[in-house]
Amino acid sequence: MLKRRDLALLLGAAGMAAARPARAQPEFPARAVQLVVPYAAGGPTDIFARSISQPLAAVWKHGVVVDNRPGGGTMIGTANAAQAAPDGYTLLLTAFGFVMNPLMMRDLTFDPNAMVPIAQIGVSVGVLYVRKDLPASNLQEFIAYAKRTRGGVSFGSSGVGSSTHTAAEMLASQAGFQMTHVPYRGSAPAITDLMAGNVDAVFDTAGTMSFVREGKLKVLASGRATRGTDMPDVPTIRESGVPMDSETWYGFIGPKGLPEALRDRIARDVRTAVEDPATQEKLMRGGLEPRYLGPTEFTAKLASERAAWGKLVKERNLRLD
Repeated sequence: MLKRRDLALLLGAAGMAAARPARAQPEFPARAVQLVVPYAAGGPTDIFARSISQPLAAVWKHGVVVDNRPGGGTMIGTANAAQAAPDGYTLLLTAFGFVMNPLMMRDLTFDPNAMVPIAQIGVSVGVLYVRKDLPASNLQEFIAYAKRTRGGVSFGSSGVGSSTHTAAEMLASQAGFQMTHVPYRGSAPAITDLMAGNVDAVFDTAGTMSFVREGKLKVLASGRATRGTDMPDVPTIRESGVPMDSETWYGFIGPKGLPEALRDRIARDVRTAVEDPATQEKLMRGGLEPRYLGPTEFTAKLASERAAWGKLVKERNLRLD
């Protein structure tokens, strides 16, 4: 049994402990943030990541480290971010494949749908480029060429399930021709092989128009709903007779369990970085369009896309495993 003196000492010690102020958690961020990009360096997602990392570092007063982890249909990098601690120090900067690829896979070791959408930072329009010696000067001639070519045409893409892949699949489905898909680890190697004549066509961003001006590629059509001021002489796919558009998003995703308050803080800071005039100019030079969506709108957009693209996956029997 405790003596009265011992009990008094214990109660006194407990009171002193309770009186001590709790150690304050350091305000986010207290160190560098890792930005995982599940694509190879040089492609549009990588350009978005590197363009926004500098203004974000200025806002956060700490470094932002871009970590390219391509492969596995973007699932290698996505898994790395999904399995990180939900403390904001590891974030995923990804694109359309985040929605599309899980629809085509059976044995994922994590649930991408449980991850936390933070913010969309922009979009890019898919533009159809072909090798310079391909005998077609417009989309209808390309379709005719594809239909008369045994086995159809070959399309390079930035990876299975990427927007550049699904745009090609959609075009083939709508126009009624055969195609062979050649996936790469990002847009940059796909465009390199297109210029070398190793594939027939690639959907890519408006930034690739520089190779058209240099005479290394031909451009046939844009995936915009209407002609853009940046490419007024390039017809849209719709006006060329095929009822489809091609646009992809880019955005920040956090791991499962990311607190709502931290999500909102990161989203606000991302918006500040996206709206930086120098950042916007840099992105637009690369054929990318800054277009911010906050957590609520971005979450709704991803849910809508999962429902819509499931139909194409079944129709074209698209599989990643």
